[in-house]
Amino acid sequence: MATRHDPQHHEREVLDTALKALGELTGIDGKVVATEARTSLRAKSDAVVDLKVAGQTHRYLVECKRSMDRASALALVRTQLAPHLDSGLLVAPYLSPQLAEHSRQLDLQFIDTAGNAYLKADGLYVFVSGRKPLTLPTQTSTRSAGNATAWRMAFALLCEPALVQAPYREIAETAGIALGSVGAVFQDLAARGLLVESARGRRLAAPAQMLDEWVAGYPSILRPKLHPRRFQATNPNWWQDASLADPTQLSAQWGGEVAAARMTGYLKPATQTLYIDPPAMRDTLRHLVTKYRLQPSADGSIELLETFWRPPPSQTARESLVPPILVYADLIATMDSRNLETANLIREKIIARVLDPL
Repeated sequence: MATRHDPQHHEREVLDTALKALGELTGIDGKVVATEARTSLRAKSDAVVDLKVAGQTHRYLVECKRSMDRASALALVRTQLAPHLDSGLLVAPYLSPQLAEHSRQLDLQFIDTAGNAYLKADGLYVFVSGRKPLTLPTQTSTRSAGNATAWRMAFALLCEPALVQAPYREIAETAGIALGSVGAVFQDLAARGLLVESARGRRLAAPAQMLDEWVAGYPSILRPKLHPRRFQATNPNWWQDASLADPTQLSAQWGGEVAAARMTGYLKPATQTLYIDPPAMRDTLRHLVTKYRLQPSADGSIELLETFWRPPPSQTARESLVPPILVYADLIATMDSRNLETANLIREKIIARVLDPL
Protein backbone atom coordinates (compact mmCIF):
# COMPACT_ATOMS: atom_id res chain seq x y z
CA MET A 1 0.00 0.00 0.00
CA ALA A 2 1.30 3.46 -0.87
CA THR A 3 2.31 5.59 2.10
CA ARG A 4 2.43 9.36 2.31
CA HIS A 5 6.16 9.53 1.64
CA ASP A 6 6.58 6.97 -1.13
CA PRO A 7 6.77 7.75 -4.86
CA GLN A 8 3.34 6.24 -5.65
CA HIS A 9 1.61 8.45 -3.09
CA HIS A 10 3.38 11.56 -4.38
CA GLU A 11 2.50 10.78 -8.01
CA ARG A 12 -1.16 10.21 -7.11
CA GLU A 13 -1.18 13.50 -5.21
CA VAL A 14 0.22 15.28 -8.28
CA LEU A 15 -2.40 13.62 -10.50
CA ASP A 16 -5.33 14.50 -8.21
CA THR A 17 -4.16 18.10 -7.84
CA ALA A 18 -3.65 18.51 -11.60
CA LEU A 19 -7.12 17.15 -12.37
CA LYS A 20 -8.65 19.50 -9.80
CA ALA A 21 -6.79 22.50 -11.26
CA LEU A 22 -7.90 21.55 -14.77
CA GLY A 23 -11.52 21.33 -13.63
CA GLU A 24 -11.47 24.66 -11.82
CA LEU A 25 -9.95 26.46 -14.80
CA THR A 26 -11.75 24.82 -17.73
CA GLY A 27 -14.75 22.98 -16.32
CA ILE A 28 -13.38 19.67 -17.59
CA ASP A 29 -14.27 16.87 -15.18
CA GLY A 30 -11.38 14.46 -14.63
CA LYS A 31 -11.63 11.07 -12.96
CA VAL A 32 -9.02 8.39 -12.26
CA VAL A 33 -10.45 5.06 -13.41
CA ALA A 34 -7.39 2.81 -12.96
CA THR A 35 -3.80 2.88 -11.74
CA GLU A 36 -0.71 1.15 -13.16
CA ALA A 37 -2.49 -0.06 -16.30
CA ARG A 38 -0.49 -2.26 -18.66
CA THR A 39 -0.41 -0.84 -22.19
CA SER A 40 1.73 -3.52 -23.87
CA LEU A 41 3.82 -6.56 -23.04
CA ARG A 42 6.53 -4.40 -21.46
CA ALA A 43 5.00 -0.97 -20.96
CA LYS A 44 2.71 0.27 -18.21
CA SER A 45 0.99 3.60 -17.66
CA ASP A 46 0.83 5.16 -14.21
CA ALA A 47 -2.94 5.59 -14.41
CA VAL A 48 -5.95 5.81 -16.70
CA VAL A 49 -8.12 8.93 -16.50
CA ASP A 50 -11.37 10.00 -18.12
CA LEU A 51 -11.81 13.66 -19.05
CA LYS A 52 -15.45 14.65 -19.58
CA VAL A 53 -16.34 17.78 -21.53
CA ALA A 54 -19.39 18.81 -23.57
CA GLY A 55 -21.01 15.42 -23.18
CA GLN A 56 -17.95 13.55 -24.45
CA THR A 57 -15.53 11.36 -22.50
CA HIS A 58 -11.89 11.19 -23.53
CA ARG A 59 -9.79 8.40 -22.01
CA TYR A 60 -6.07 8.96 -21.42
CA LEU A 61 -3.12 6.80 -20.41
CA VAL A 62 -1.11 8.78 -17.86
CA GLU A 63 2.65 9.16 -17.50
CA CYS A 64 3.11 10.91 -14.16
CA LYS A 65 6.41 12.63 -13.36
CA ARG A 66 7.49 14.00 -9.99
CA SER A 67 9.33 16.84 -11.74
CA MET A 68 9.71 18.21 -15.25
CA ASP A 69 12.50 20.72 -15.72
CA ARG A 70 14.21 19.80 -19.01
CA ALA A 71 13.12 19.75 -22.64
CA SER A 72 14.93 16.42 -23.05
CA ALA A 73 12.66 14.95 -20.35
CA LEU A 74 9.64 15.99 -22.41
CA ALA A 75 11.09 14.25 -25.46
CA LEU A 76 11.64 11.15 -23.34
CA VAL A 77 7.99 11.07 -22.23
CA ARG A 78 6.89 11.64 -25.79
CA THR A 79 8.91 8.59 -26.82
CA GLN A 80 7.41 6.47 -24.05
CA LEU A 81 3.89 7.46 -25.07
CA ALA A 82 4.57 7.15 -28.82
CA PRO A 83 2.48 3.97 -29.32
CA HIS A 84 -0.48 5.75 -27.68
CA LEU A 85 0.28 9.38 -28.46
CA ASP A 86 -3.32 10.41 -29.19
CA SER A 87 -4.41 9.05 -25.81
CA GLY A 88 -1.23 9.69 -23.83
CA LEU A 89 -1.15 12.34 -21.12
CA LEU A 90 1.82 13.74 -19.21
CA VAL A 91 1.01 14.84 -15.66
CA ALA A 92 3.60 16.84 -13.72
CA PRO A 93 3.75 19.33 -10.86
CA TYR A 94 4.62 22.23 -13.17
CA LEU A 95 5.64 23.04 -16.73
CA SER A 96 7.21 26.43 -17.38
CA PRO A 97 5.92 28.45 -20.35
CA GLN A 98 8.96 27.32 -22.35
CA LEU A 99 8.35 23.64 -21.57
CA ALA A 100 4.62 24.02 -22.23
CA GLU A 101 5.41 25.34 -25.69
CA HIS A 102 7.93 22.52 -26.24
CA SER A 103 5.23 20.05 -25.27
CA ARG A 104 2.79 21.54 -27.75
CA GLN A 105 5.41 21.43 -30.51
CA LEU A 106 6.01 17.76 -29.71
CA ASP A 107 2.23 17.21 -29.77
CA LEU A 108 2.53 15.87 -26.22
CA GLN A 109 -0.65 16.44 -24.23
CA PHE A 110 -0.17 17.44 -20.59
CA ILE A 111 -1.72 18.90 -17.45
CA ASP A 112 0.02 20.27 -14.37
CA THR A 113 -0.95 21.28 -10.85
CA ALA A 114 -1.01 24.99 -11.72
CA GLY A 115 -3.71 24.50 -14.35
CA ASN A 116 -1.41 24.71 -17.36
CA ALA A 117 -2.49 22.23 -20.00
CA TYR A 118 -2.34 21.11 -23.60
CA LEU A 119 -5.18 18.82 -24.69
CA LYS A 120 -6.18 17.96 -28.23
CA ALA A 121 -8.88 15.48 -29.22
CA ASP A 122 -12.13 15.39 -31.21
CA GLY A 123 -14.17 18.31 -29.91
CA LEU A 124 -11.47 19.27 -27.41
CA TYR A 125 -8.65 21.79 -27.60
CA VAL A 126 -7.01 23.40 -24.58
CA PHE A 127 -3.71 25.25 -24.32
CA VAL A 128 -2.98 27.07 -21.09
CA SER A 129 0.51 28.34 -20.27
CA GLY A 130 2.12 30.73 -17.83
CA ARG A 131 0.12 29.99 -14.69
CA LYS A 132 2.33 29.94 -11.62
CA PRO A 133 2.83 26.63 -9.80
CA LEU A 134 1.00 25.62 -6.68
CA THR A 135 2.90 24.47 -3.62
CA LEU A 136 2.74 20.70 -3.22
CA PRO A 137 4.12 18.57 -0.40
CA THR A 138 7.38 17.30 -1.84
CA GLN A 139 9.47 14.27 -1.12
CA THR A 140 12.81 14.71 0.56
CA SER A 141 15.38 14.31 -2.18
CA THR A 142 19.05 13.48 -1.89
CA ARG A 143 20.09 14.29 -5.43
CA SER A 144 23.58 15.17 -4.29
CA ALA A 145 25.00 12.87 -6.94
CA GLY A 146 23.33 14.68 -9.85
CA ASN A 147 26.71 15.34 -11.47
CA ALA A 148 28.89 14.00 -14.25
CA THR A 149 30.55 11.44 -11.98
CA ALA A 150 27.20 9.95 -11.00
CA TRP A 151 26.08 9.91 -14.63
CA ARG A 152 29.23 8.04 -15.69
CA MET A 153 28.68 5.39 -13.03
CA ALA A 154 24.96 5.08 -13.71
CA PHE A 155 25.73 4.57 -17.40
CA ALA A 156 28.13 1.73 -16.60
CA LEU A 157 25.53 0.05 -14.36
CA LEU A 158 22.76 0.38 -16.94
CA CYS A 159 24.96 -1.04 -19.71
CA GLU A 160 26.16 -3.95 -17.53
CA PRO A 161 23.61 -4.49 -14.73
CA ALA A 162 25.68 -7.32 -13.24
CA LEU A 163 28.39 -4.75 -12.51
CA VAL A 164 26.34 -3.57 -9.52
CA GLN A 165 27.58 -6.66 -7.63
CA ALA A 166 31.25 -6.03 -8.46
CA PRO A 167 33.86 -4.65 -6.04
CA TYR A 168 34.06 -0.87 -5.82
CA ARG A 169 37.44 -0.81 -7.56
CA GLU A 170 36.11 -2.65 -10.62
CA ILE A 171 33.09 -0.34 -10.80
CA ALA A 172 35.33 2.72 -10.60
CA GLU A 173 37.64 1.44 -13.35
CA THR A 174 34.74 0.54 -15.64
CA ALA A 175 32.95 3.85 -15.12
CA GLY A 176 36.13 5.91 -15.30
CA ILE A 177 35.60 7.61 -11.93
CA ALA A 178 37.50 7.93 -8.66
CA LEU A 179 37.25 4.97 -6.29
CA GLY A 180 36.04 7.24 -3.50
CA SER A 181 33.00 8.33 -5.53
CA VAL A 182 31.42 4.88 -5.84
CA GLY A 183 30.01 4.73 -2.32
CA ALA A 184 28.45 8.20 -2.56
CA VAL A 185 26.69 7.32 -5.81
CA PHE A 186 25.37 4.07 -4.33
CA GLN A 187 24.07 5.98 -1.30
CA ASP A 188 22.24 8.42 -3.56
CA LEU A 189 20.72 5.62 -5.66
CA ALA A 190 19.55 3.81 -2.52
CA ALA A 191 18.04 6.99 -1.05
CA ARG A 192 16.00 7.46 -4.22
CA GLY A 193 14.75 3.88 -4.27
CA LEU A 194 16.84 2.93 -7.30
CA LEU A 195 19.16 0.51 -5.47
CA VAL A 196 18.48 -2.25 -2.93
CA GLU A 197 21.23 -3.62 -0.71
CA SER A 198 20.68 -6.82 1.27
CA ALA A 199 22.57 -9.81 2.61
CA ARG A 200 22.49 -11.23 -0.92
CA GLY A 201 24.18 -8.16 -2.36
CA ARG A 202 23.16 -5.14 -4.39
CA ARG A 203 20.63 -4.89 -7.23
CA LEU A 204 19.02 -2.16 -9.28
CA ALA A 205 15.48 -1.77 -7.95
CA ALA A 206 14.00 0.41 -10.70
CA PRO A 207 16.20 0.19 -13.81
CA ALA A 208 13.58 1.73 -16.13
CA GLN A 209 13.25 4.79 -13.89
CA MET A 210 17.03 5.00 -13.58
CA LEU A 211 17.31 4.90 -17.37
CA ASP A 212 14.72 7.67 -17.73
CA GLU A 213 16.56 9.91 -15.27
CA TRP A 214 19.90 9.23 -16.95
CA VAL A 215 18.60 9.98 -20.44
CA ALA A 216 16.82 13.16 -19.32
CA GLY A 217 19.92 14.49 -17.58
CA TYR A 218 22.55 13.40 -20.10
CA PRO A 219 22.31 16.46 -22.43
CA SER A 220 22.86 18.97 -19.62
CA ILE A 221 24.88 17.06 -17.00
CA LEU A 222 27.38 14.91 -18.89
CA ARG A 223 27.34 15.70 -22.61
CA PRO A 224 28.74 19.26 -22.30
CA LYS A 225 31.78 17.85 -20.48
CA LEU A 226 32.66 15.65 -23.47
CA HIS A 227 34.11 18.64 -25.37
CA PRO A 228 31.67 18.47 -28.31
CA ARG A 229 32.91 19.90 -31.61
CA ARG A 230 31.02 20.32 -34.86
CA PHE A 231 32.16 19.96 -38.46
CA GLN A 232 30.77 19.87 -41.96
CA ALA A 233 31.89 17.65 -44.85
CA THR A 234 31.92 18.59 -48.52
CA ASN A 235 30.33 15.21 -49.28
CA PRO A 236 27.15 14.72 -47.18
CA ASN A 237 27.39 10.96 -47.66
CA TRP A 238 30.99 10.72 -46.43
CA TRP A 239 30.02 8.57 -43.45
CA GLN A 240 28.48 5.71 -45.45
CA ASP A 241 31.82 4.15 -46.34
CA ALA A 242 33.95 5.90 -43.75
CA SER A 243 36.88 4.03 -42.27
CA LEU A 244 37.53 5.07 -38.70
CA ALA A 245 41.13 5.61 -37.63
CA ASP A 246 42.74 2.57 -36.01
CA PRO A 247 39.50 0.53 -35.62
CA THR A 248 41.40 -2.28 -33.88
CA GLN A 249 41.70 -0.01 -30.83
CA LEU A 250 38.01 0.95 -30.72
CA SER A 251 39.16 4.56 -30.67
CA ALA A 252 36.09 5.87 -32.51
CA GLN A 253 32.51 4.65 -32.42
CA TRP A 254 29.32 5.86 -34.05
CA GLY A 255 26.53 7.25 -31.88
CA GLY A 256 23.32 9.09 -32.68
CA GLU A 257 21.56 8.66 -36.00
CA VAL A 258 24.25 6.61 -37.76
CA ALA A 259 24.34 4.05 -34.94
CA ALA A 260 20.54 3.98 -34.80
CA ALA A 261 20.31 3.36 -38.53
CA ARG A 262 22.77 0.48 -38.34
CA MET A 263 21.00 -1.02 -35.32
CA THR A 264 17.48 -0.84 -36.75
CA GLY A 265 17.65 -0.16 -40.49
CA TYR A 266 14.84 2.30 -39.78
CA LEU A 267 16.43 5.73 -40.10
CA LYS A 268 18.14 7.77 -42.81
CA PRO A 269 20.81 9.75 -40.91
CA ALA A 270 20.89 13.50 -41.38
CA THR A 271 23.60 13.99 -38.75
CA GLN A 272 26.69 12.00 -37.79
CA THR A 273 27.89 11.61 -34.20
CA LEU A 274 31.26 10.09 -33.34
CA TYR A 275 32.56 9.30 -29.86
CA ILE A 276 36.36 9.17 -29.76
CA ASP A 277 38.75 8.08 -27.01
CA PRO A 278 40.40 11.25 -25.61
CA PRO A 279 44.00 9.98 -26.13
CA ALA A 280 43.18 9.21 -29.76
CA MET A 281 41.23 12.41 -30.47
CA ARG A 282 44.07 14.30 -32.17
CA ASP A 283 45.10 11.46 -34.50
CA THR A 284 41.50 10.49 -35.28
CA LEU A 285 40.53 14.08 -36.02
CA ARG A 286 43.55 14.50 -38.29
CA HIS A 287 42.57 11.29 -40.13
CA LEU A 288 38.97 12.42 -40.61
CA VAL A 289 39.85 15.97 -41.65
CA THR A 290 42.44 14.78 -44.16
CA LYS A 291 40.48 11.92 -45.69
CA TYR A 292 36.95 13.39 -45.66
CA ARG A 293 37.79 17.11 -45.81
CA LEU A 294 35.92 18.07 -42.68
CA GLN A 295 35.69 21.78 -41.89
CA PRO A 296 34.81 23.32 -38.49
CA SER A 297 31.22 24.58 -38.50
CA ALA A 298 29.16 25.76 -35.53
CA ASP A 299 25.99 24.25 -36.96
CA GLY A 300 27.58 21.38 -38.89
CA SER A 301 25.91 18.00 -39.18
CA ILE A 302 28.99 16.18 -37.80
CA GLU A 303 29.63 16.12 -34.06
CA LEU A 304 32.70 14.69 -32.35
CA LEU A 305 32.68 13.97 -28.61
CA GLU A 306 34.96 12.20 -26.16
CA THR A 307 34.12 8.71 -24.95
CA PHE A 308 33.49 8.43 -21.22
CA TRP A 309 33.31 4.67 -20.68
CA ARG A 310 35.47 1.59 -21.02
CA PRO A 311 34.25 -0.88 -23.67
CA PRO A 312 33.11 -4.12 -21.99
CA PRO A 313 35.25 -7.24 -22.51
CA SER A 314 32.49 -8.74 -24.65
CA GLN A 315 32.82 -5.95 -27.23
CA THR A 316 35.00 -6.84 -30.19
CA ALA A 317 37.18 -4.58 -32.30
CA ARG A 318 34.78 -4.95 -35.21
CA GLU A 319 31.97 -3.27 -33.30
CA SER A 320 32.00 0.44 -34.12
CA LEU A 321 28.78 1.49 -32.37
CA VAL A 322 28.40 3.00 -28.91
CA PRO A 323 26.19 1.15 -26.39
CA PRO A 324 22.45 1.20 -27.24
CA ILE A 325 21.59 3.29 -24.17
CA LEU A 326 23.81 6.11 -25.44
CA VAL A 327 22.32 5.87 -28.94
CA TYR A 328 18.89 6.13 -27.32
CA ALA A 329 19.95 9.20 -25.31
CA ASP A 330 21.46 10.88 -28.38
CA LEU A 331 18.19 10.45 -30.28
CA ILE A 332 16.05 11.73 -27.41
CA ALA A 333 18.24 14.82 -27.06
CA THR A 334 17.46 15.89 -30.64
CA MET A 335 13.72 16.22 -29.87
CA ASP A 336 13.14 15.35 -33.54
CA SER A 337 9.93 13.34 -33.98
CA ARG A 338 11.62 11.21 -36.64
CA ASN A 339 14.36 10.27 -34.18
CA LEU A 340 11.95 9.75 -31.28
CA GLU A 341 10.18 6.97 -33.17
CA THR A 342 13.48 5.19 -33.74
CA ALA A 343 14.46 5.76 -30.10
CA ASN A 344 11.30 4.01 -28.96
CA LEU A 345 12.12 1.08 -31.24
CA ILE A 346 15.63 0.77 -29.73
CA ARG A 347 14.24 0.87 -26.21
CA GLU A 348 11.56 -1.74 -26.88
CA LYS A 349 13.62 -4.13 -29.00
CA ILE A 350 17.16 -3.81 -27.63
CA ILE A 351 17.45 -2.04 -24.28
CA ALA A 352 14.46 -3.77 -22.70
CA ARG A 353 16.13 -7.16 -23.17
CA VAL A 354 18.92 -6.02 -20.85
CA LEU A 355 16.83 -4.25 -18.21
CA ASP A 356 13.62 -6.31 -18.10
CA PRO A 357 15.06 -9.33 -16.23
CA LEU A 358 16.19 -7.12 -13.34
